[in-house]
Amino acid sequence: MTIFNLYIFDRNGSCVFYREWKREKVAGMDRNEECKLMFGMLLSLRSFASKLAPRDGKQSVRSYQTSTYKLSLFDTPTGLKFVMNTDVTAGGIQELLRQIYSQ
Repeated sequence: MTIFNLYIFDRNGSCVFYREWKREKVAGMDRNEECKLMFGMLLSLRSFASKLAPRDGKQSVRSYQTSTYKLSLFDTPTGLKFVMNTDVTAGGIQELLRQIYSQ
């Protein structure tokens, strides 16, 4: 498993932590702008999932995958959002993010 990066957002969308490990592609923008785009994408995904849901209620997106990476999201009861980008073969990321939150 390869971990590319980890974002932690507070309930207001501010990036309170960022770390990268094996990230090969540079975003070409400053970190603040990248964090704003990431948080905006998370809000858009939640809205999209809510609109497509067969029932009313709170909808969440836990992960999505492209041909080159997998994004995993863990929402906490306190409003923190843990977002980790890994290679597509990575498994158990939800539990890993839960453990990071517990520490």
